[in-house]
Amino acid sequence: MREVDFFILLLAAVVLLALAAERRRVPHAVALVLGGLVIGLLPFAPDVQISPELIFLVFLPAILYPSAFRFAAEDFRFVARPVGFLAIGLVLATVAAVAVTAHVVAGIPWEVAFVLGAVLGPTDPVAATSVIRGLGAPERVSAILEGESLVNDGTGLSALQVALGTVGAAGFALGSATGEFVGIVVGGIAMGGAVGWLASQLRRRLDQPDVEIAISVLTGYGAFLAADRLSVSGILAAVVAGLVMGRRSPREIAPSTRMRSLAFWEPLQFFAESMLFLLIGLQFADVLDAEDTTGLGNLIATTLAVAAVTLGVRVAWVLSTPYFAALPEAVRSGKWRPRQLLSGRELVLVAGGGMRGAVSVAAVLSIPMTVEGGPFPERGTLLFVAFGAVVITLVLPALGMAPLIRRLGLESGDEPDEHDVQVRLKVLDAALRRADELAEEDGVPEKALARAREEFEMRAAQLRDEVDTGEGDAPSAKLHAAARNVRRELLQAERDALIELADRNEVTGDTFRAMERDLDLEQARLED
Repeated sequence: MREVDFFILLLAAVVLLALAAERRRVPHAVALVLGGLVIGLLPFAPDVQISPELIFLVFLPAILYPSAFRFAAEDFRFVARPVGFLAIGLVLATVAAVAVTAHVVAGIPWEVAFVLGAVLGPTDPVAATSVIRGLGAPERVSAILEGESLVNDGTGLSALQVALGTVGAAGFALGSATGEFVGIVVGGIAMGGAVGWLASQLRRRLDQPDVEIAISVLTGYGAFLAADRLSVSGILAAVVAGLVMGRRSPREIAPSTRMRSLAFWEPLQFFAESMLFLLIGLQFADVLDAEDTTGLGNLIATTLAVAAVTLGVRVAWVLSTPYFAALPEAVRSGKWRPRQLLSGRELVLVAGGGMRGAVSVAAVLSIPMTVEGGPFPERGTLLFVAFGAVVITLVLPALGMAPLIRRLGLESGDEPDEHDVQVRLKVLDAALRRADELAEEDGVPEKALARAREEFEMRAAQLRDEVDTGEGDAPSAKLHAAARNVRRELLQAERDALIELADRNEVTGDTFRAMERDLDLEQARLED
């Protein structure tokens, strides 16, 4: 089968499995991984050989850059400390725990065991947040998990570079390894910051959406490639470049360009994520048939032990985070009292969100076939255990996330988010205050000002209707849902009338597209 034909078949499989997952209310990641495993085990399935360089360069920037761009809007003051505990401390603890487990259970040499630990250290940048956001979990939990996954990818893969360098080496020096690790991390951050700053300086001088979208592609991929060529963290470079552009976007990018850019990146990210999740299953099916994986019972036992330790270390680390957070104050005051960064229920949810996925797969595939002129030690075992652990730590938490959220009482209903409405009202109040200022200036037509003011006042009134902002009755979810349904019906009536006019050739193409765009924007605002 030609590579092009196989690619088209994979794309068709992604679409069919995503549709099936939507109908069965199963997380997309789970459906794609299990679907890929089934496809890979079919007797006529082709042997899938994916270059790790292809996975890193083609897929990961498409996932990480837009995720970092969106995450840039989060409150860094709130997420910085928990993300630091998880993305650095937890990753290094997981690396060590997995290495000890692999060495004790399977007798894997220490340097190779640390390679496995580095592979399984980082969580997936998409799986947990896509599942949790889809279930309506608290926004700050989603923000912490997303921030963790963006940063810990760089931490884990930087540790992997160091670990691979020790395999076949004459000895291991902690000082030099630590220095190399710090250099990889700091170099990646510096490269991403430099590329992001240069791109922002260029884009602020442009007002050409197509060119600016092309620059955004060059920013994400260019930061990754430049860092990789300098042997520093390409993952962190792409993430930092996305953060820089996301922070500067509100002031330097035109609204229409930003909307078109997001419309470009979102389907590209979905495609990259979906293909990688499908390839996880396909690659694991190939590993099951690999010639160098012997002793299936021992391999399964090692895989289960490693997966259990990976999940268990996360639970223990997250639940002890309040004690770690209190350490600086304890040093100053001599009293150690737990500092709650999140509620107990939210901590449990964060503990259950450590899903492995695409980054771990790319990492394990990057393990070379040979080292120092000989075969890489225990490579077949590493592939089997890593892929098996990824499947377990992805599928089980993803399937258990919805029951866990319901059990913890953290599932949001259909009522509007009062905080969201309050922020929107503050923004509208600023617009109305500006209207008062314009009324006192010369040259502003009174009718134009009144018409614009009426529109903003109507939007504010609609928001106040959605949420009772006083001290009276609680918000009515039923009334809110009914109002949305009425607006949907009215928009659909407009759309049907427009299509009917077009069918009778009573509207020009330009007018039809302009009105269709306006209706689409109204519909999109309604669905947000």
